[in-house]
Amino acid sequence: MTKNSNNGENQLDEAFFSMKKILLFLFAIIITAFAIRIYFLNFEVPLTNDALNYFFYGLDIKINSQLPENYSLANPGWGIFLSMVFSNFESQSVIDYMNLQKILSISVSVITVLPTYLLCKKFFKKSYSLLGALIIGLEPHLIQNSLFGISDSLYIFLIVISFLLYFNENKKITYISFALIAIATVVRAEGIFVLMVFLIMHIIRKNNVRVKITDIIISGLIF
Repeated sequence: MTKNSNNGENQLDEAFFSMKKILLFLFAIIITAFAIRIYFLNFEVPLTNDALNYFFYGLDIKINSQLPENYSLANPGWGIFLSMVFSNFESQSVIDYMNLQKILSISVSVITVLPTYLLCKKFFKKSYSLLGALIIGLEPHLIQNSLFGISDSLYIFLIVISFLLYFNENKKITYISFALIAIATVVRAEGIFVLMVFLIMHIIRKNNVRVKITDIIISGLIF
């Protein structure tokens, strides 16, 4: 009876959440998440602390067209990403660049809604997957962190994409996830723990010992 009940719930879920409705829900979540962040964003306040370090790092790369050597920035990934955007932006005002950094952080945070839904959909019903996307879009701490212009938004985005690619049946796509974890580790050092989790899952998922060893070696080299 429980099995029939679950099948009935799944059929109801599939019937109610059509592709059109899902796209509308996701669009609504993204617009709401972005609007809330913009509402609370203060364009007059300059960057501080870590965000300021990333800002100067990215601006230095834009000006000198090379990675700076006089910085002790442990995780330069966010600064490098900023430099690529700064290079296509021109302004005489420093505050404009700072606001651009904040908007980039907000945008990446909001875009994470989409891969989060796709990742959740691999394990849950569409309704629960939309709830996961809603949490990522509207969770207060994530909203707050995205306003600071720091690396958290890009790190979370890369980790979510990495998990999404890892749970793909195509082995080549699975390997790409290790490249993204490497980039995430350059953004935040905590990415190394995600690498360990992926390697452990590699060991658990594979039955053939030779395949396990081969996969771990290839994944490690990619990383």
